Amino acid sequence: MEQRGHLGALTGLRFFAAAAIVLHHISGRLMPDDSWNAGGSLAQGVSIFFVLSGFILAYQYPAVNGPAAAAKFLYARAAKVFPSHLVMLSIWLLVFGFDGSPFNLFFNLFLLQSWVPSGDTYFAYNSVSWSLSTEMAFYAVFPLLMYRVRHFWPAYLGFTVFLASVCVRVANGWALPGYVPGSAAADYLGVVMVNPVARIFEFCCGIAASVFFRSRSARLTRSAFSASALELCAILLVVFNLTIARETLFSLLPNWGAAGSFWFGNSLAPALPAALLIYVLARGEGVISRFLAWRPMRYLGATSFALYLTHPLVAYLAEVHVDETLALPVFLLASLLGSFLLHELIELPAQRFLRGARKSSRSPTQGADIPAVPVVQSS
Repeated sequence: MEQRGHLGALTGLRFFAAAAIVLHHISGRLMPDDSWNAGGSLAQGVSIFFVLSGFILAYQYPAVNGPAAAAKFLYARAAKVFPSHLVMLSIWLLVFGFDGSPFNLFFNLFLLQSWVPSGDTYFAYNSVSWSLSTEMAFYAVFPLLMYRVRHFWPAYLGFTVFLASVCVRVANGWALPGYVPGSAAADYLGVVMVNPVARIFEFCCGIAASVFFRSRSARLTRSAFSASALELCAILLVVFNLTIARETLFSLLPNWGAAGSFWFGNSLAPALPAALLIYVLARGEGVISRFLAWRPMRYLGATSFALYLTHPLVAYLAEVHVDETLALPVFLLASLLGSFLLHELIELPAQRFLRGARKSSRSPTQGADIPAVPVVQSS
């Protein structure tokens, strides 16, 4: 299982994708509602994370050959995801208590909730952990997706779009309603938002961009200025898609029903610009990519997973227990502090311990140590 170097600019990018999700979640609560973002949805940061995840993993693991290599890969992913997830789930239970459903707790505990199309289950406890469940499904099929990926990536993209279209058709055909808090009934978000089958297209977009990246070693531009201009254009395309594209372009499309419109606006439309942005920044040729690769930005990006997991609880506590005039600054400071503590006290020590336990369980001739590939998560 070949492993390659780390892309610093993409680590820095993770922080901004996480920040978009955080702003989306506190709009209308700790800050004015998202009328300031009329026509857009910062929830598309989730799609950026899924694409980024596929890109980084395909870059770090260009081949996963055989069951032993696949097992090592999956162990490394679980060692990254589960410790922080379990800590936040435990804190959530201490603060809010057991919801009365062993089914919900079981599926949340083992990150299986994205397979259940009921908001009562996929949003149970720390609601953002649904995307960890979706990511774990991506990890499970990643070794298969990397089989002769240079030849098959167009087929993967086409097939995953087909799978998503089936999900949309099922949701529309059954006339599934939108998410209703506390309802145990199936809803269309459970079929097209959290369902790994509907979202794996974005992950495959990242894999395809990574394949293209590895096959192009020459510089894209002749100067830092032109490279910086290209990076800026890619960012503006993503920002346009995040903000006014919904009003200016999406409204011109045929009516695909609620489920189809949601999947297009939150999966298909953001995935393609995100793949382009990630490819351009990965080149590291311009000022923006160099800024994102700056050590402080890399550290913020490294803590983005912890920020993502901690901010819903911090937002609730700030909203309920802090004066309205101070709630937003308290939330921002407490979220950064919480992400730092979870990253430094749980995430990193747990990875070192689990990698050490794995290493000590086999002889020195059984292969290289498990890499701490930076996982990309979403909301």
